[in-house]
Amino acid sequence: MNRTTKIVLLLLIGTMVLAFSAQAQVARIQPKALKEMLDSTSDLVIIDVRTLEEYEEGHISGAFLLPFDQIKEVTAAKTIGGNKNRTVVVYCRTGRRSEIAAATLASLGYTKIFDLGSIFDWSYEIVKGPPLAP
Repeated sequence: MNRTTKIVLLLLIGTMVLAFSAQAQVARIQPKALKEMLDSTSDLVIIDVRTLEEYEEGHISGAFLLPFDQIKEVTAAKTIGGNKNRTVVVYCRTGRRSEIAAATLASLGYTKIFDLGSIFDWSYEIVKGPPLAP
């Protein structure tokens, strides 16, 4: 095999690896679109990736608490369930932690991830209280 063939083969393999890793979709979602999803489907998991204190001060109704730095295979599976194709929405205070959380979930194999970004963009009902049990 000559050098050119080897380079082409390596590029092809690299492209295939990128294609497989791109199967996970992380998309931004606007508050109105999330509200419509909440009103129309029950197979949706909302995850607040802030701290316990921030969560207790106010969170989206039905959201589970899973701080972004605690997202691991086990904690994600416990919170989301065994279906890695389930729709998951993450949010935080400013959008930085939710972006990290979304990338982490994608790296764990979850495929339908939406990033709301900041809870301050959420103009609908906010509830206070302790975290929900998954």
